[in-house]
Amino acid sequence: MTINYIEKSKFMHSFISEQGHTLQNLDGVWVSDNDDAVQAIIESFNPLPLLQKEYVDLVNKAAGETRVKYVTNVPFQEAAYQMKEADTRRYKADGYPADLTLYPFTAFEADATGLTPTQAADLVISQADQWMFLSAMIEGLRRKATVSIEAVTDWQQVSVVAQSYIAQLEQI
Repeated sequence: MTINYIEKSKFMHSFISEQGHTLQNLDGVWVSDNDDAVQAIIESFNPLPLLQKEYVDLVNKAAGETRVKYVTNVPFQEAAYQMKEADTRRYKADGYPADLTLYPFTAFEADATGLTPTQAADLVISQADQWMFLSAMIEGLRRKATVSIEAVTDWQQVSVVAQSYIAQLEQI
């Protein structure tokens, strides 16, 4: 018997091996240890769940890469941004007091930028608001991609769907 090999994904050879069989291409001819068993595996192999997981991971990676275009990605930086935002919003809500003792992030931001504390606080708040919108857009695309990928029923379409969302994320 001749193996009628159909490449369904990079996972198929591993799956054949996990089933206790071998398949290799020798000079353009597919050779196996048990042609009937391997052909049955090839015909029944459904790579959809494996491809869905792989492409959801790729979308998540693309979303992460898009996010780090706009923020500093070092340990504890996200928490520092959140504390700075909270500090500056509190400073503004308290009426921009002259005494900065209770607003250390505002004080240090003003010192670092050469702005007044009021200007520094308003700038941080404006940047946080812009990041909120941008972050929501990235997360919205990431979630829409995940839901769309998980809804695909044809393994040959998983890549097409995922790549369309990855391209959109890369454009942000």
